[in-house]
Amino acid sequence: MSIVSPLATAWHSNKFLNPATDGAVLPILHLNGYKISNPTIFSRISHDEIRKFFEGCGWKPYFVEGDDPKTMHKLMAETLDTVIEEIKAIQKAAREDGVKERPMWPMIVFRSPKGWTGPKVVDGKQLLVGYYLDLFKQQNMLKVYEKNIEQTKQVLKELQAKGSEGIVLKNDITRYELLLSNLELTHTQIQNTITILNNHLTTTLGLSNNIMLTPDTTILSRVLPINNEESWITTTITSSPTLRQASLAVQMSKYQDKIIRSERIPKLALFAGNKFDGPIIIEVPPINKNFNYWYVGVGLKYNISSLYKTNKAVSRSKFSIQRNVEQYEDTKEQIELAVKADHIKYLETYVELNTQQKSVELANQNYTVIRDRYKNDMALITDMLDASNSKLTAEVQLVNAQINIIYNYYKLLYISGTL
Repeated sequence: MSIVSPLATAWHSNKFLNPATDGAVLPILHLNGYKISNPTIFSRISHDEIRKFFEGCGWKPYFVEGDDPKTMHKLMAETLDTVIEEIKAIQKAAREDGVKERPMWPMIVFRSPKGWTGPKVVDGKQLLVGYYLDLFKQQNMLKVYEKNIEQTKQVLKELQAKGSEGIVLKNDITRYELLLSNLELTHTQIQNTITILNNHLTTTLGLSNNIMLTPDTTILSRVLPINNEESWITTTITSSPTLRQASLAVQMSKYQDKIIRSERIPKLALFAGNKFDGPIIIEVPPINKNFNYWYVGVGLKYNISSLYKTNKAVSRSKFSIQRNVEQYEDTKEQIELAVKADHIKYLETYVELNTQQKSVELANQNYTVIRDRYKNDMALITDMLDASNSKLTAEVQLVNAQINIIYNYYKLLYISGTL
């Protein structure tokens, strides 16, 4: 937002700040490379050019740059300490020493990757896996449309040849030209979607936006395991981070309960020792003798006040244990339900895949038959268009079915804590 016109003008507001009578402003310019869809102006220029720009506006820029959160946190804290002390020094010089010159106020340029500390999971969907599989799906759809565009161009070429001979109507050619135009438009939209997904994926991975990622095409040929429902639930109970955290809360509350109840237990102590003493100088005359004492004993201590002081603490401890156990059981039940639902969806994707494979086979057969009939003047151009659209739809749905198997498998891995 630093390049919107009013804010761009606001960089000159430091000319109106009087350090002797006014407060102070510490601007922080956050550069992460992009605004909504395109690079910002400041992300297109170099470090030195940014420094010179702000120095020309009357600011003294401090740069905080990097991609490691821990390092950046420390660097940002140190920079804030520095600039705050510098602001105090500017104000002191103006208010106590009578300095009249307009100062160079400090500012911070904070540069970090876009999506730097963003969530890796949103609404239950793994961003990284989601972006990757969406990119995979779009690239496969691009191939489907390229194949259909090539076939449509071939049919259109044949129609135009027949049109020049007066065999087909101009309207028939126009319809196929419209079909080709729509296919090419969708092809362009898919290419743009691929670019956007690639940017999302590289940003999430912390890579350069100039890198074009290509998904592993062999993943479609792999045989993914189809474990039974009980196997997934057993794996989830032992591996789910959420369940482990809930179980740890139960264990900690039980341990705390033991500590509280220990206040009611008598404390037994065993002690032993020896004492070497002499000469005895309190006597007159002093006795020049040495004495060695050995002793051993058993001590028993009981805090009677614990009988009434710990009652409330024990009650709270019982409630805490009961609450944590109920939370664990509720979390376990919700996760088991989610695993069962995702497992059903996973198995459903295989049924969907078989159905779509059969649909593609039938659509190709239908397209071949209709095209042969059209060549022999036994079918209308509308039949050809319907067959072409049916074939395209079936091929796109097959791509979606293949990706859905992979996505639902990884979703099961995620919810079971084994991804």
